[in-house]
Amino acid sequence: MVDLYSGIALGPPVDIWALGCVLYGLCFFALPFGSASALAIQTGRYTLPTSALTSYSPQLLKLLHYMLTVSAAERPDIYQVSALTFSLLGRPNPVLNVNVRLLSY
Repeated sequence: MVDLYSGIALGPPVDIWALGCVLYGLCFFALPFGSASALAIQTGRYTLPTSALTSYSPQLLKLLHYMLTVSAAERPDIYQVSALTFSLLGRPNPVLNVNVRLLSY
């Protein structure tokens, strides 16, 4: 798929962005960009509610910011998201990182 507005190819990083939007919605019962302009969305300008700092851990808020990183190249992949999430829960990550090749001797 291609973003017709910017001409940029879309792929899995867009799914991580969307998952970040869903996480934001689940936490704050609103969309991160609400009725903001397309420019605000493209530049990643969003704000957290004032209650965010007392309602959620700094690690969860960092994960949210990481998922909503504007640059697709700097945005985490699903393994990184799951690793951070399971780390927050204090559990081992059961998701296999398919981006790492295992060396066999």
